[in-house]
Amino acid sequence: MNQQTSPVKSPSTHEQDILLVKLPGA
Repeated sequence: MNQQTSPVKSPSTHEQDILLVKLPGA
């Protein structure tokens, strides 16, 4: 999952971690 459109270097894996934390039940 390479997001070249993102000017900032942020791997999708990091975004997934944030989503997991936001989910009620983590």
